[in-house]
Amino acid sequence: MSLAGKKKATSTHGLQLLKELSDPLMARERLDLILSYIKKDPNAGKLKSRELGNTAYHYLMHRDYPESFIISVLNALLESCPTGIKIMNKYGCLAIHACVRRPGDISRELMAMLLNAYPESLKVKPTTNENPMLFLSYIKRVEPVNIDIIQDMIKMC
Repeated sequence: MSLAGKKKATSTHGLQLLKELSDPLMARERLDLILSYIKKDPNAGKLKSRELGNTAYHYLMHRDYPESFIISVLNALLESCPTGIKIMNKYGCLAIHACVRRPGDISRELMAMLLNAYPESLKVKPTTNENPMLFLSYIKRVEPVNIDIIQDMIKMC
């Protein structure tokens, strides 16, 4: 395929989205602006940062945002750019890997959204030699602790 035939996510809106999501203190106050960037650029969820290759999905999952903020932005990203959730950063990590490393509790709703969007993510092993099934070691952080989420993850493997 020629270079002209390849689509690149390099728009100003996509770059602004990465910038906003990389700063959790500012992003919390700018939900409407962040959602507008996603709406204006359907490929914004595919754009990678230069330093680590993180996408908006990675930043969203790894930062300590309120649950309602994460779910609003995640819904918008999944609606406009669902394939972005399958993009790995330079360490081979997906957004779901970033999620288990984020501070705070992980809700069942958030895990369900990620797993429904990309069920095969449980089988992806990043170059850091971890496996998403390490969720079982993080399960104490899922709010509330629920055997159903463990069973859901095991069924997907």
